[in-house]
Amino acid sequence: MKGKRKELNEDQRKIEELEIICRHLENDLFLTRTENRENALKYLELLTELNMKNAELEFLRQVLSNKVSAEKQENAGGTEC
Repeated sequence: MKGKRKELNEDQRKIEELEIICRHLENDLFLTRTENRENALKYLELLTELNMKNAELEFLRQVLSNKVSAEKQENAGGTEC
């Protein structure tokens, strides 16, 4: 009888240990998912910011290209006289 009680106590202790491990793993999973969501949002924010900066740079490149073309035309027109 004592042997069975001892086995039951050991089994109960193992069950409690496994339940604790399970709760820790659930907490880790929750934290990992939360971090992943936060990182995904940060990534999308950075991507949006970079796209906006690229559009701005493309606009500035086009403005500069137009100025260079206009100056070339002015210089070419001035030397023909």
